[in-house]
Order: sequence, then C-alpha cells, then structure tokens
Amino acid sequence: MEGSGSYAKLGFGNLQSPFISLSHAERKGKALYSAGLDHFSAKGELTDQKISQTSLFGSLKNNYSENQSLAIDLGYDRHSLMLYGFDHAIFNLSASDIKQDFNTIHLGANYRQVTGNEGQSTFSPNFHAYYILGSRKTNEFSANFSLPMTISLSNNLFLNAQLDLSHANLRDTISADRSATLVQLPLQLSLKKEKLQIKGGLSLVFDGNKFTIAPQFKFLYNVNDKGLRIKAGLENTFELNSLRKLSKLNPFLVPPDSIKVFRQSDYYIGLDWVNQKGLQFNFSLGITQFRNIPLFVNAGFTERQFKVLNESMLSAFSLSGGLEYVFDETLKFRTDLKYYAFTDQKDQDHPFGLLSLELESNISW
Repeated sequence: MEGSGSYAKLGFGNLQSPFISLSHAERKGKALYSAGLDHFSAKGELTDQKISQTSLFGSLKNNYSENQSLAIDLGYDRHSLMLYGFDHAIFNLSASDIKQDFNTIHLGANYRQVTGNEGQSTFSPNFHAYYILGSRKTNEFSANFSLPMTISLSNNLFLNAQLDLSHANLRDTISADRSATLVQLPLQLSLKKEKLQIKGGLSLVFDGNKFTIAPQFKFLYNVNDKGLRIKAGLENTFELNSLRKLSKLNPFLVPPDSIKVFRQSDYYIGLDWVNQKGLQFNFSLGITQFRNIPLFVNAGFTERQFKVLNESMLSAFSLSGGLEYVFDETLKFRTDLKYYAFTDQKDQDHPFGLLSLELESNISW
C-alpha cells in the first residue's frame, strides 16, 4: 500500500506568540516514514519575559508482518527562556547571564513481536537515549532500556514481566559528576474474567545502593452492563530525578546536587462509568506517599532560579477524576482534575513548588 499525507497548523496569540505545527507521513510498502516540526514562542510585557520551544522529529516504522514490527525515531528539542523578574535598577546582567537553554538530542528504537494464534504473548524491547546540553556548560546523558513481556498461561491467566534499566550522568563546571542507575523487574499475574480483572505481584528494584521489593495490586469489577465499574489498587512507581525530568517540571532550575531515585506509592479506591452515548467518567480517592520528591526553592543572587531539594518522605490524601464526552467522530471534550492535601513531611517545612490542585480541560476537533 502506497500513500502520503501532510498536516499544517498555524496560530498566533495575544502575547506575541506564534505557533507552527507541520508534519508529513509517507507509506511505501510495509514502511511508514514521518517527519515534523513544532514551534511555539511568546513574549510578555515584563522585561526579558519570553520563552521559545522548538522540536524537529522523524520516525520510521517497518511492519515486517502482521505480528512483527520495528520503529526508529530521532529528534531535536530546544527550550529557551530568560530568567526574568529581577530589579534591573539593582542588577546589571547580560543576556548570557539570564538565558536558560536546554538543547536535547534523542534517539529511540522499539521492536514488537506477537505470538500465538490469538496474540496471547507479546515481546517488545525498546531503547531510548537522550543528550541534553544546557546553559553554563551543563550537560546530561541519560538512557533507558525496557523489555516488557506478556505470556499467556491459560485463556484467562497471564504473566506480565518488564525488565527496565535506567541511567543518567550529569556534568557541569560547578560540582563533580553525578550519576545514578535504576534497575526494575516487575512480575505480575493477571486474571481476566467476564466481569472481573485482578492483577498483582511484586516489583524488584535496585538503585545502585539498596534492594527494594514493592507490592503491586489492581482490582476491577464490572457492577452491571450499563458501564459502571469499581476499582481499587496499590501502585508503586520508581523514576530517576534526572535533569531531563526536572527541567520539564521547572525549567528555571539550577542543576541538582545529586540524582535521586523518586518513588510514588498510591493506595486508592474509585469507580469508572461509560455509557453508550459518548460520556465517560472516572473518580479515585486514596493516600499517596512520595519518597525523594523534588521540591523547588528560590536560589541565585537574583532569586530567579530554583534549587532542587529532595524531600525524603511526603504524604498526602489524593483525589482524582476525569470527564470525557465524545460528540461525534471529530469533536471531543475532556477535563481532568487532580488534588493533593499534603499532610506529613519529614525534611522541609512546606512542599515548596508543588501544586496541590491541577485542572486541565481541552477540546479536540
């Protein structure tokens, strides 16, 4: 099958903010080629209040057969901003002193193979590498290798396993090199019945210094045939607090003193509801524990940058929900809410820089 298609979207906002999104895809036989460009920039009313984001990307996907495929992607991202908001009558700084840049080159590959008469087992290794070059001679190399597998033990029973290796190395001219490695191996059994789904197991985790065993559990039950489902679970997630992750949370940051392993534990109950008229609703209530969660406090002599503080233990009551309505094949509305009521904290006085309430809504057409 041959064919090609292109996409273009242009916009402009009230803060001198041009927006450009261009993409092109072309299929030749079993191969699909695609490339694109995204750009957004804005300039505010304050002196030096401006930001710019640009992304170039390309990918190749080859479907060798119905059950076997290989995808390769590469790209370049540039995030540029200014450390605005200080008193220019007191501080006389050059553009290079207040400019904050993150230039990222990334490369990834994913292989997927499905076996069995009905696709009961999957094998899908993937690898991604990132090199970030920041301002003031800061750079970081990070990589991740993941090997998820699903093996069918019977018609209703599955074994899920995923070997996950992550590494990050951060360098600058101020501190010694910082690096960290995280190894994870979640092992879970999944039982699927007509109205019931149960998934549980253990995650074996090694962060270079200590070994941890974390439980995982998920319960889903369809109450009736009208789309109502109750749920409960315990989820443990682990992630490196790399510069790549932290700069997405707060691009005004100073490079961190160390790379910690972040852990989030969620205990929750809730319900989902889907009707046949395009309306979906989900709600969860529970308790969340954060370990080595990054907090942000003002730093630098102008205090326009933020220093990273790793809070070793922070607890919160959590509430999340979502509402989605599909009007037709081309128009969809969705809104999501997440709320944390922070309670116990071990190291710092307050959860500096964390948002207790997030509300996101969008309409896609």
